[in-house]
Formats: sequence, structure tokens, C-alpha cells
Amino acid sequence: MWREFITISLFPIMLGAAPLTPTTDPGDLKQLTQDHAEFAFSLYSGINSDPSTNLIFSPYSITSCLEMLFIGARNETADEIQQTLHLELDRTQLLPLSSQLIQKLKSTGPQLDIANGMWLGSQFFVLSDYSHAIESAFQGKITRVDFTRPEQAAQTINQWILDKTRGKISNLIQTSDLDEATRLVLTNAVSFQGNWRSSFDPMLTAEHPFSPTPETSTSISMMKQTGSFPYFENDLIQMVALPFEGSLACVLLLPKSQENLAIVEADLTNTFTEWLSTLKKDQVMVQIPKFTTTHRLDLNQILQTLGMNLSFTTQANFSGIDGKLDLYVSKVVHQAFFSLDENGVTAAAATAASIGVKSLAPASPPVSFVADHPFLFFIIDLATQEMLFMGKFQLPSEAHGV
Repeated sequence: MWREFITISLFPIMLGAAPLTPTTDPGDLKQLTQDHAEFAFSLYSGINSDPSTNLIFSPYSITSCLEMLFIGARNETADEIQQTLHLELDRTQLLPLSSQLIQKLKSTGPQLDIANGMWLGSQFFVLSDYSHAIESAFQGKITRVDFTRPEQAAQTINQWILDKTRGKISNLIQTSDLDEATRLVLTNAVSFQGNWRSSFDPMLTAEHPFSPTPETSTSISMMKQTGSFPYFENDLIQMVALPFEGSLACVLLLPKSQENLAIVEADLTNTFTEWLSTLKKDQVMVQIPKFTTTHRLDLNQILQTLGMNLSFTTQANFSGIDGKLDLYVSKVVHQAFFSLDENGVTAAAATAASIGVKSLAPASPPVSFVADHPFLFFIIDLATQEMLFMGKFQLPSEAHGV
């Protein structure tokens, strides 16, 4: 079985712009990925309201849709989206950087597929600057659909979603999500399907205790291997990166005690990037659960709580899209799928070199990393530090399909 990480974000948008032409200065890509990380952690705090469930979402997917929305927003509406995204860059800086980032991510290989789409009503027209930005900066495909036939329109968009997520997410859009007032839908799909560089031996997979809370324990299938991996620890946490091909890796963040989880979650914005940059090669005995989980989110209320209010009202200003003041966001839907197991293949060694770290001598005893209580997990491009996926595993009973 492949490891598969799939997500889709959906933005149906209902019923004198500034130019959207990118500047020639590529700007600071590092600043963009830092902004993305800050938004990811603020979003996580809003999503992480139920302590009894597993969680998986794609910060990159949601950010991509919001940024496509942002470049069409103006005045206070644009300011709210920018603040919600923790975006330090303006519109003209964002466009070339978004293009640069998507190119870098796609260059990691065929294991990662990123697709953006803009679905226009049959009689709805957008400004040429806006359509050019979607096509160039976000490599988005523009397609016309008839929203006066919502069932047919939903089927068309859902088929695109099914294709782009390799058949893993179907019927995300309900007919009730669309009606005659719908003018356009923005979509983003991220699909990752790859192998560990150092695979887990299925013969070593065995049942092992897992404690969702300090007072409870259950049994779960745990994979095991010992190898040289980027690793960091302090008094609070352990962090290990399990590389795939290229520069992508699954980063696991394990609090040293279950009581530390809330402390770690509350301070991710201030600590995560520093911990990630401190990873050094070490001999590590890794023992982690194999699991499959999926999660669907209605983000309307969460985004409003984070400060994006006007976008969902008739006072919204998206005149950068169609030159008028007649558009607002009606619904934001996000769904992600995550599956992790033993299989893997060897990738190019250049990726390990890009981390720029050294290994301990073979005679040294390995560090023990045993994920037998709730932990956070991420799919990250170590070259840019862009966070593609983020999740929390804490409830084995929800880890279906393993």
C-alpha cells in the first residue's frame, strides 16, 4: 500500500480594480513559508476543538484557496484576509512568490500533485488581470459550468476532485452547495503518494500499547525500524523526520508526556520552525502506529473567528475579480485523507545531503522514539519548509483501514 495524503479545498463564491501584474522581484520565499506556518498553527488552534478525535488537514491547500481569493479582494475585505493569513507580503509580491513556490513543490517529483481550478458560471466574466493571475501564479485551470443546473455542475467539479485526488475524495460538493446565485468556485487539490526512503519491515510490525489519555490504554499495530534520521529533542518534545523521495519528509512531533501536549500545541508558532531547523542526523529507533484517517471541515465559522468576517457578507469587496461589488463567499469546505504504512523505496541520496547533518558513529546506542501516546504529524518540504499537511493522532479507534 502507498502512503497517501490527499486534500481538497472548496470555495463557492456568490453573487476600477488594482492591477494584478506580478512584480519582477521574486521577493522572499522564506517569508512566505513562515507566514504559511503561522496561519497553519492559528488554523489548527481553531480546528482542534475536540480533544477526542484525530485530525488531518492541509494548510497549503487552504492557504492556496485563500490567496486566490485575496488577490481578488480589495480594501477592508483584503485587509481581513491578509491578517487572517498572517501574510506580510502584498498582492504584487505574493503572485510571483506563489508561482515560485508551486514550481519548487512540483519539482519534488511525481509523488506530489498540486492542482488549482476556477469554475465560472456560464454567463459570468472575470477581469483579465484576475484570470491571468489564477492561470500564471497558481497554475489554475479555468472551466465554465452552468450553475443554474446545480446537480450537473456539482458532478462536473466532483469528477475533477476525484481525478486530482486519485479517486480518494468523492462527492465533496453537494448539490445544495450550489444554486443560481453561485458565480464561481475556487478549488485546490493536493495529492501525495510516495514511499519511505527507508521502509519499515512488516515482520517487525506488532501490537503495542497506546495510551490516548494517561488513564486509558489500548492496543494498536506499531511499525518499527532503526536508522539514521534527522532528530531533535529537548525537555518537552522529541521530533524525528522520516524522509520520502526528494526533499519531502513526514515529521513526527511527540511530547515527552501526555501532559505536555497542550503546552506544545499552544506554543507551536514560536517553537516549531526553530525545532525543525535544529534537526540533526542521529541513530533512532522509531516505533509509530500505522493508520488511516480522514477528516472533513466546514471552515466558515473558523475563518470568521480568525478575523475573516466581511468575506462572508454582502459587504464584501471582491471587485478585483469582476470589477463589481456583488460577490461574497458562501461556503468553505475542506477534506483530507491520510494513510501510513510500512512500504517504501530508496530515493536519491542528494536529499539527505541537503539536510546538511552528520550521523553518529554506528556503535552508539540508538535514541528511542516510541509514539505510544498522542502526537502531531506533518508532511513538510524540508527544502522550503512549506507545510503541506498537518495532523494529530490520538484515537486508535478512529484509525480505520489498517
